[in-house]
Amino acid sequence: MGLFSKLFSQKQPDSRQTQEQRAIPPKMTHWAGLNEEDAFEDQYGAKIDRLQEKIDDATWVESDNPADQIKAYEKALELCDQLEDFCAECGPYGSTYFLNHCAGIKPRIEAAYRTYMERDYPQQKAEWDKEQAKKKAFAAKKRKILKFASEHDGVMRKEIYALFAEEEQAEVLKALNALIQDGKMTKQMDGKRLLFYGAKK
Repeated sequence: MGLFSKLFSQKQPDSRQTQEQRAIPPKMTHWAGLNEEDAFEDQYGAKIDRLQEKIDDATWVESDNPADQIKAYEKALELCDQLEDFCAECGPYGSTYFLNHCAGIKPRIEAAYRTYMERDYPQQKAEWDKEQAKKKAFAAKKRKILKFASEHDGVMRKEIYALFAEEEQAEVLKALNALIQDGKMTKQMDGKRLLFYGAKK
């Protein structure tokens, strides 16, 4: 038997079997299945988007208190863990989806957190503490002035100044004006001349 005879004598595949094999879609893997990813996004995408938005929103803080910024970073990292847990609970493809689309979020926030603590936090903390100390001292001046005025039936400004160091007079005047604005003290005037201050009864 010649070569061509042997070639043509080999069994040809059944055409029906070939068509059936073609009709079976290839098995999709968790890593490469675009159809599976589309189905996952249709079912869970909106929820995942909301979680990602919450993470982004958590890192923005309007407060000047550096402690609030730390809390914001901690909250954002906590939400990152919640996002990973949610994806893992969404079936076999959930963890793969997280690795493909969300795994970089937490490292990015952790890096920003480290940078903040190393570069910005020390100065912001010092400035915050200084400002809080000033506010505390100002409130103490107001309490001292109000107590003194309450114990006397009208007091002169120089009597109030005498309660404090000379270099504090500017802050003392601010405290007096703040007490008047708060409605806790009054001042008696004779035309443009100040007579005395008094505590409101």
